[in-house]
Amino acid sequence: MGLYAMTQLIRDLSRLKQAPRHGVVTIGNFDGVHLGHQALFKKMFEYNAPTIVVCFEPHPQEFFSHDKALSRLTSFREKFRLLSQQKIATVVLLHFNADFADWSAERFIEDILQTGLNANHVVVGHDFHFGKQRQGNIALLQQHKKFSAEEVPAFLIDDERVSSSGVRQLLAEGNFEKTVAWLGRPWTISGHVMYGDARGRSIGFPTANIHLGKRVLPIRGVYVVRLHGLKQKGLPGVANVGVRPTVDGTKQILEVHLFNFDENIYGQRIEVEFCQKLRDEKRFENLDLLVKQIGVDAEAARQYFQLRGE
Repeated sequence: MGLYAMTQLIRDLSRLKQAPRHGVVTIGNFDGVHLGHQALFKKMFEYNAPTIVVCFEPHPQEFFSHDKALSRLTSFREKFRLLSQQKIATVVLLHFNADFADWSAERFIEDILQTGLNANHVVVGHDFHFGKQRQGNIALLQQHKKFSAEEVPAFLIDDERVSSSGVRQLLAEGNFEKTVAWLGRPWTISGHVMYGDARGRSIGFPTANIHLGKRVLPIRGVYVVRLHGLKQKGLPGVANVGVRPTVDGTKQILEVHLFNFDENIYGQRIEVEFCQKLRDEKRFENLDLLVKQIGVDAEAARQYFQLRGE
């Protein structure tokens, strides 16, 4: 995390006292760090005090669904980078497990907000709940005398509430224009380029591969992309997110084919910006049909960039 030295990261309950005292605290998952989250942060900055974001891993919904993977807009590393860009002073990452899930809202207030962080003020989002069985809310926070608390109204765009689940739905629908409007930036995935089976190179379409591990993405299919992190400006390309059914793949992978690019970039960290969906992933009867379709996809992506003068 050395890239983001401006923002302090605290990973353990026992180290809460390393956080700034008398700060402004907010609590949540902040998946995607969208404009609704950013509006909440702007309210925090009004207090001219250290800003502290408390978030959780795994996502509580993921924990309660008994390890059923929840699609994520951001990995924790990506989230931390985005929070750093918002100039948040301290990020507290709490491990959400069975013991923590059993904490009452009162215990959370006492151990985290009062004793742990000695907060002066707490800012939460619309309809925020916390503690066992979601028993804590803004009314409970406002009863406490050692800090003040306020709720920031829902952030609306065209009368729609901006939310992480809403952004996931937009991405699943391929609505990237609206996704950009809700995030305040293009949606990206970052990771290290890993060695694959070199099948793409053997068929004339070499790819940079990011293995996603257990992470579940809200998208699947073939997309127009820009790749950042290698050159001063984004490199145009086409990407597939899926399991590659034509070659009997089983693990989800992100494969990016760059146009007019043939450098060894294994091990480098890249960021893939998604611009437009071209089609769903599908299984082809043979490799020749797949190669033909990849050619069609690549040409469609080239036309996308040509129309924009890139």
